Amino acid sequence: MVRKYRIEKVQEQYVAGDQIATQIKEKIAHKDFDNFEVIVAFKDKYKIYSKEYLFDKNGSFISQRDVKRLEYDFLLF
Repeated sequence: MVRKYRIEKVQEQYVAGDQIATQIKEKIAHKDFDNFEVIVAFKDKYKIYSKEYLFDKNGSFISQRDVKRLEYDFLLF
């Protein structure tokens, strides 16, 4: 049972495919993204883990995957 969760990141995804750079730049300028990703951190009684959820631009669920958390011995700026 998941005790806590936190949304860590939400970002738009632009799929390049066979498009050239100017076409991709135009899509970004018009916010015509293909999908969006949500990364969620979960904490249950014994562990902490993250998952990435992928949705299309209409909000329909596409997929999910586990995200490996990076641990650092130093501070990142």
